[in-house]
Amino acid sequence: MVGVVRWARHLADRHGLTTVAHRHATRKRRSTLQGRDGAAAIVSAIYTRVLASRSMLHRFRQLQAAEAGVFRIGDRRPPRASDCDNLAEAEQWRQHFIHQISRKVAQIQNVGIPDHQLRELNDEINRLMRVKYAWEIRIRELGGPDYTRVASRMIDSEGREVPGNRGYKQVYAHLYFGRAKELPGVRELFEQQMIVPQKSTISELYRRVDAEYYGYRDEEDETLLAYEQQREAEG
Repeated sequence: MVGVVRWARHLADRHGLTTVAHRHATRKRRSTLQGRDGAAAIVSAIYTRVLASRSMLHRFRQLQAAEAGVFRIGDRRPPRASDCDNLAEAEQWRQHFIHQISRKVAQIQNVGIPDHQLRELNDEINRLMRVKYAWEIRIRELGGPDYTRVASRMIDSEGREVPGNRGYKQVYAHLYFGRAKELPGVRELFEQQMIVPQKSTISELYRRVDAEYYGYRDEEDETLLAYEQQREAEG
């Protein structure tokens, strides 16, 4: 039936027998399709121009921020702290990592976290601590304050100090925070570290040096006095 209708329309168009209403509807449908395509093209062109203008504005604001010495954390971080030559930027990146560490230290206090996630969180905190230390070294090299001499306070998003951030334990240069100190095997490491004798540092050795070390109290040593008297008698 469909084929017959199409064949009849073909004959009507061929011999000019189509009605005026049919031809008008066909033209209207074609103009509507063309209008839709044109509107889509206009919208696409406007969207492209908006994106281009936003990109130019973003670059302009970046240049303004760089000239003013202001940097945003959303900007791309240098791959190494030593690549940064701006003290203000280095200070902001240090604060960024302090907030990251604070957030994860608060998470590691959660009693509902399984052991494997606790280990991952603790390892991530240690990694962030090393990165923060690298930025502190760079700040000192750029003439800023020496943050390596004092411990950083862990502050949450509301400006309050995170509880438990100072109660970490160190085992063989690895830090354990919060509930990570209670993980299986960690307590044994703490006990082993307490048993292993620690080597005295140079500062501790200097503290032991007193007047007796330099021989100023030899006259009070009875054994040494008896030995000297014996040598004098033999001589």
